[in-house]
Amino acid sequence: MPDHAHAIVNNRSGTISDWLRRVRGNSARKILAWLVAENHLLSLGKLTLAHPQKRKHTHAVWQKDPSVIDLWSRRFVRQKLNYLHLNPVRAGLCKHPAEWKWSSYRAYLPHKPGDVPIEVDWRAYWTDEELNQPA
Repeated sequence: MPDHAHAIVNNRSGTISDWLRRVRGNSARKILAWLVAENHLLSLGKLTLAHPQKRKHTHAVWQKDPSVIDLWSRRFVRQKLNYLHLNPVRAGLCKHPAEWKWSSYRAYLPHKPGDVPIEVDWRAYWTDEELNQPA
């Protein structure tokens, strides 16, 4: 999405908060450095904070308190995947989820290896035993 991102994450080591802190910190530094290097002052200005934060941060790329939801069943994971995949359609950015360039939608459809930029690894969410149980 142009103004936000969604992710379904299973952080096997550490907490989701640890993962979010690393992803948000690393990406914010890279985004801000790129904006400065490319002289995108208008965009940089939109990210300027009214008052510097702790550690003297003067810009914010990410929302302060992101929404985190525990996904506790296969059905719930699929429900959230459907929500994520339909988000650009509901926003009027495309007519079908497969048209959205940054969507994982195509990875869930039958395809040849290498035809999509990512592959789904359900083992990251469920054990082999759980995967073989009916939903």
